[in-house]
Amino acid sequence: MWKALAERSKAFAVGMFDDKALLHNLNDGDYDRPLDEVRDLFWSSPRMPLLPGGDTDLQRAIFEALGARSIRLVGSDSLDRVVTRPSDIGVGQSGLRLLKPLSIDEDKDEDKEEKEEEKEGQQELSFSLMTVLSDDDKR
Repeated sequence: MWKALAERSKAFAVGMFDDKALLHNLNDGDYDRPLDEVRDLFWSSPRMPLLPGGDTDLQRAIFEALGARSIRLVGSDSLDRVVTRPSDIGVGQSGLRLLKPLSIDEDKDEDKEEKEEEKEGQQELSFSLMTVLSDDDKR
């Protein structure tokens, strides 16, 4: 049955869904959506083929796309999330979103903002110590 669906482009064949297939199937309206909604598109939207491995296939494809810097995974605070393995990606979470990668200019602006924030968070501390050196123990 699954093979027949794959032949009609209604489903992916086992092992065929990767980062390139993910990006090909996402349209502009899919970015910045909650990740659980993106996952559900693969089961409910006629334009999206079914995934034979379900969430596992989607996690692996997102992980590959993150590694290739073809996509960003951000939390509800708009900060990038770092994952070390595909299973770290909670595709059922509404607080995670996929975004297109930053352009070179945006990346430079973000680096500049981070450096400015680091400077704001740093403080210089100086102190002086005064003592009487007539005491042998203090010398």
